[in-house]
Amino acid sequence: MLDIIARYKRLIKSFHVFLYEQEGEMLRFKAQVTFTNDSKLFIKEYVFENKERKYAYHWTDTSGNLICRWDNANHWPGISTSPHHKHTGNEVFESTETSVGDVLNRISEKLEVKPKGGGKDCRGKIPIPCSPRETKIGSFHNKVTNVSAPNTHTPPKDCSQ
Repeated sequence: MLDIIARYKRLIKSFHVFLYEQEGEMLRFKAQVTFTNDSKLFIKEYVFENKERKYAYHWTDTSGNLICRWDNANHWPGISTSPHHKHTGNEVFESTETSVGDVLNRISEKLEVKPKGGGKDCRGKIPIPCSPRETKIGSFHNKVTNVSAPNTHTPPKDCSQ
């Protein structure tokens, strides 16, 4: 784990381990990464005796609002990458990011992008999608669609340019 964290040290302000328990092949691990922009990644990893793995990586902005959560809870069987998926807002997307390294790689891509115009929309928010191209799979209301999400952020129409 430390080698993965070291790979992204240019973006990490702090790294705290809250729980590390290992017995044989079983593992319980909880940690928090604070990035240089003060967003946070909460990490939970469990490996059970039968080698089954459960994970959740929860990335929040400075106000604690969800940017993206990657997990493998098996509650979206209709997704092609099931049980692996990610949440942004009230939507659920396919996900190939299934490890801390994958997630840190995705986050680093977003943190190192220098958007035009200072990167903030008229509401002072920095838009950070989970991936450059996403296919909308469904929402928490289980409405399934196949709509492509835009690659870039479009500010609300009432913004002055």
